[in-house]
Amino acid sequence: MTEDIYSDAKMKLRREVLTILLKKYSHEGNNKAIYECADEWAEKYVISAGVVDYYNAYRQSFINKTLE
Repeated sequence: MTEDIYSDAKMKLRREVLTILLKKYSHEGNNKAIYECADEWAEKYVISAGVVDYYNAYRQSFINKTLE
């Protein structure tokens, strides 16, 4: 099971997602949310298409969680 989480394909997807999100959102200074979102995305999906919309929803829930 651990091998599946860290497979080459999953790690490549995670890097791709991080590249997309960091390019677009790193100026916001919320890198923890970006990394957590990338981890979650790589566990659930096999391509990066749609990750920006996913992150926008994820970011809001992350902000709400930190305000509690």
